[in-house]
Amino acid sequence: MSEGYVDLGFDSNDGGFTGKRERFKGRDNERYRISFVWWPGLEEDELDMDAETPKFIGAKRHYVPGAGYILNKGPEYTKLLGDAPKSCIGSVIVQWPTDSTGKLDAGRLASGDFKVLPWTFGADKYETIKGVHREFPMGDHDLKIHCTDAQFQKMTFTPTKDNVLRKLMSAGGKKKTLVDQILELAKEAVQALPNDIARDMTLDQVREKLGESVSAPIESAGSTDDLDGVLDNVLDD
Repeated sequence: MSEGYVDLGFDSNDGGFTGKRERFKGRDNERYRISFVWWPGLEEDELDMDAETPKFIGAKRHYVPGAGYILNKGPEYTKLLGDAPKSCIGSVIVQWPTDSTGKLDAGRLASGDFKVLPWTFGADKYETIKGVHREFPMGDHDLKIHCTDAQFQKMTFTPTKDNVLRKLMSAGGKKKTLVDQILELAKEAVQALPNDIARDMTLDQVREKLGESVSAPIESAGSTDDLDGVLDNVLDD
């Protein structure tokens, strides 16, 4: 198979191609426990969870009907769309299995019941999480999340006593299999994260989505539908 392609099957490895990739979204009045998994060293399977911060990417984006969120690549996009772009920040997390109170379910975890997900949010959540991280570093502590409003993704954040991912990494043995699965899924999620934040579209592509006319491409002087004429010219040389 050529480079750049991956094997697919129905409901097997096709999430990034059919638009069904799951993202972390809170539901009304539910509680979650998550670990940040995108740390320096992820590509080498050697997470540096003592680093100053987990890794994030951010972008300015607009919402365009029919296209979703699109990347703002300069003032021309702001002028075309009329409104100032909004900030979006993303990282990759592990959502651990928990009961209704947010307590870790060890039995479900042992069976591999966890989710590695991209998580995108605005600057306000980023600042709140950063404040928690200053007092309770995310390399040593998990984050408990209580979603109070699913529509607007309003959440409260509380640090936990320890970090499940870090404990699994230090345990070795059979738990290494879980860690290996998590890291592989995390690397895939990191690669897809830019598209989870915003689509990269040209101005003309945005105009088309808005129903505006775009300039027709200039036909090359050498282009022609007269194949016989082209071949005659070649043969005459």
